[in-house]
Amino acid sequence: MIAVAMLAFGSAIAADWPDIQTPPARTGSAPQDAALIIAAEDYIFAPDIPGAGLNAQAWNRYLRETRGVGTVKVLAGTDATRENILDAAQGVGARVGSGGTIWVVYIGHGAPSKDGQDGLLVGIDAQQTANSIYARSVTQKELLDGLQGKHSQTVMVIDACFSGKSSGGVLVPGLQPMIPSYAVTPTSNVITMTAGKSDQFAGPLSDGSRPAFSYLVLGALRGWGDKDGDGKVTAHEAVDYASNAIFETVNGRTQVPQLLGEDIILGPAGVEAAPVFGTTQQPPSPSPTGPPANDDTPSSPTVPPVNNDTLPTIDADRQREIDTTLRNSIEVKKCFYTEYQATGALPARVDLRFTLESSGAVSDAAITQARFADSALNRCLSAAAEGIRFAPSSETRTLTFPFVLE
Repeated sequence: MIAVAMLAFGSAIAADWPDIQTPPARTGSAPQDAALIIAAEDYIFAPDIPGAGLNAQAWNRYLRETRGVGTVKVLAGTDATRENILDAAQGVGARVGSGGTIWVVYIGHGAPSKDGQDGLLVGIDAQQTANSIYARSVTQKELLDGLQGKHSQTVMVIDACFSGKSSGGVLVPGLQPMIPSYAVTPTSNVITMTAGKSDQFAGPLSDGSRPAFSYLVLGALRGWGDKDGDGKVTAHEAVDYASNAIFETVNGRTQVPQLLGEDIILGPAGVEAAPVFGTTQQPPSPSPTGPPANDDTPSSPTVPPVNNDTLPTIDADRQREIDTTLRNSIEVKKCFYTEYQATGALPARVDLRFTLESSGAVSDAAITQARFADSALNRCLSAAAEGIRFAPSSETRTLTFPFVLE
């Protein structure tokens, strides 16, 4: 198995968290890329989010000076209104170059939309009533629609939760509960990293100085999250790092960041060493987005690495490739979502057996549990797996991949 990377974190104080305001040395140039950074810190009517502005400043300097992003638009303070966010999105979409990447960093309150089908990015002037939240906020869909341009992908870092919770408790009574993230079909070419699950509160670092998730994802890009040491940071590595760090340093709050969309390389890793504190607890791995079992607002399925039923070992890099690809496949997630919609529940575990040809093609995929032999879930998962193409290797192997739906 591929072990979950562990951080040596303990009870932190302000001085323990490294400064991220000074950007690392430039790693490249991306004039075709564009970014929109939104920091809603000093809400007029809702509770403030201390440190949101600092995190936004750090992201601004990193994207401009380290990554060489061509256009970076920052909305902070009273500028972070619904109208300004939508206008800025259109402007960023108009300026991104062909094949570029749009970065979106949002640090503020989140809430469920009126129908519970989407997350709201709460505007700085929203009052603490349901009607005002709905009227003065922006749905993720509206934001993405405004970002129409010539880019090839959008990377979103959402340091907010969509549970409607805040540091003071419920942000607004009576909001429609958020549909769990597994129930939302991922948007093509959009990678969304969010600060927590749909029923959790996205909170600050252990010292309360600033929002945790956006700080830790930026830290991951600076080098803290390069788990395999290959000089690159993937979306999963960044979310995994943030999840582990929050688990090991924060007490009294459960916050498990989520990744929606395909795993991609976010960019070259910096050379900074991760902060080291002092515990050896095993953290939970952030779940890839997919439907869990037997819960009204269930979490995403936690998928262990590949088990090899016929051979004693499999190369670690190959394990990682298979694990990441299957856990983040949109077609696989659609299978679980369809099953959940049809039956209202999911089994605790589904084992998918398949042959991985030396060419990288997948064949003979099927669920091993007999009760699924003629099921729609078996047909869907088999087709999804057989539609995946892995990198070629020197041999053909038969493997069993366990989807554990917790």
